[in-house]
Amino acid sequence: MNETALFVEKLTVRRGAQEVLHGIDLTVEPGSIMALLGPNGAGKSTLVSTIAGELTPSKGTIRLGTEPLVGKRPQAIRKLGVAAVPEGHRVLRGLSVADNLHAAATFLPADEGRRAFEEALAIFPELKEKLALHAGNLSGGQQQMLSLAQALMGRPQFILADEMSFGLAPVIVKRLIPLMTRIAQSGIGILLIEQYTHMALEIADEVAVLSRGAIIARDHASAFRDRPDAIRDLYLSVEAA
Repeated sequence: MNETALFVEKLTVRRGAQEVLHGIDLTVEPGSIMALLGPNGAGKSTLVSTIAGELTPSKGTIRLGTEPLVGKRPQAIRKLGVAAVPEGHRVLRGLSVADNLHAAATFLPADEGRRAFEEALAIFPELKEKLALHAGNLSGGQQQMLSLAQALMGRPQFILADEMSFGLAPVIVKRLIPLMTRIAQSGIGILLIEQYTHMALEIADEVAVLSRGAIIARDHASAFRDRPDAIRDLYLSVEAA
């Protein structure tokens, strides 16, 4: 067991009277990509929100290495090294691209913030030409790049990328997906929720399939790449149960 991993153990989450996640167990390793796949309403975004501290589980634990995360505020979790990138490429639309990036690293020492700034632009060079532009004037794909760059500005150990392709054309998603591999190669672990299953499988190391709030399958991504209909069959088998 890698003690620097992100651990989710026996996690149960309720919303009102409804239990939406049931005993979730996941481990995301540093430098690896875990694709979390499942139909709409399966609980994927709820899981990301809970890890990020926006929701409080009714049972279970979340740990970054040996550091418990349950009960901590989202900003504290981000400072510890877990950055969430919510769906919808949310940016500070009225601020410049440069100010969006700097705002994401206010808790870093100045020298480290400058290094993080240069490193983020090295991964997203397209943003370097847009630094003075208001973020609201960027294209949807560029706003998603900015959302990911903001996450990197905090020097995270793990990124939770929720529906990175939301609202984007497939041709734009094809440009973004390989960048996740580059981020993982820098040592950052990624939990990736992606509606374009085939694209997620191309870059993932592991796959977990979530349906009706429970993990119904988990395996190396190669096992699913070799069986392109396996995930669809899993969805159908659960719906028929």
